[in-house]
Amino acid sequence: MPYINSGNCTYADNVQLNFACDGKLTKTMWHRWSDNRVSKSEEYAVWESSKEKDAVVLVSFKKSKLFDYKTIKMDSLHYKIFGVENGKDVEIELKDGNTNCFAFGVRYVSDLRNHCLDLDYNPDDIVAFPIIHYSKPILNKFQLKDGYGIGNV
Repeated sequence: MPYINSGNCTYADNVQLNFACDGKLTKTMWHRWSDNRVSKSEEYAVWESSKEKDAVVLVSFKKSKLFDYKTIKMDSLHYKIFGVENGKDVEIELKDGNTNCFAFGVRYVSDLRNHCLDLDYNPDDIVAFPIIHYSKPILNKFQLKDGYGIGNV
C-alpha cells in the first residue's frame, strides 16, 4: 500500500516541529473520538511548532522511524517528512502510512497533546493547524477486529 497524503499541508511547509510528548491513547479518548484507525491503547507522539497562537501540531500513531527524531519538518509539495539531525534535513522514509492535514481546527489533536502533557481535557482547546499521521495502513472493512477498523475523526 503506498504512502498517502490527504488535505492541504502547505501551512506546515518547512515549519520546525519539536517533539512535545508521547503517550498512549486511553479507552475514554478512543470512545470520545471514535478513531477506529488505531487500537484503544495505541502509542502516539506529538510534535509542535514554537508558535503559541496558530500552532502547527502533528500527532503520529504507531511507532515508526518518525519517533526517532526530536525535530521534524514537512515538504507538502513532495509529500515528505524530514528529521532534523545535526542541523541537516534527513528524509524519513515512511512506507504504508498516511498523513492527514486539516484546513480547520481539530479538538482530537489538542486532546492527544494535552493528555501526553498531563493536562486536563479542554473542549475549548482547538489546534488551528492539525496533522494526524498513521504509520500503518488503515484497515478496510474486511479486516475489522478488536478495536481496529475504519472510523471518523
